[in-house]
Amino acid sequence: MENRDDVIVYADKSLEDVAYSLAQDGCFGAVGDGLRNYVDYEAIGRDLGYDGYIQTDEGVFHYTG
Repeated sequence: MENRDDVIVYADKSLEDVAYSLAQDGCFGAVGDGLRNYVDYEAIGRDLGYDGYIQTDEGVFHYTG
């Protein structure tokens, strides 16, 4: 519990949902409107899993510390 400020919680979200949100926030750079329909958010979510994002039944957790 002492590191709880270092954890980001995406309640009731999947890795794909988090990938979509991060992309919309510009975390992966600018994506033109004409390309948005071609982005593979499922693949990005899978990659997030390799980067420490953990999906559970309650949502996705990411330790930033």
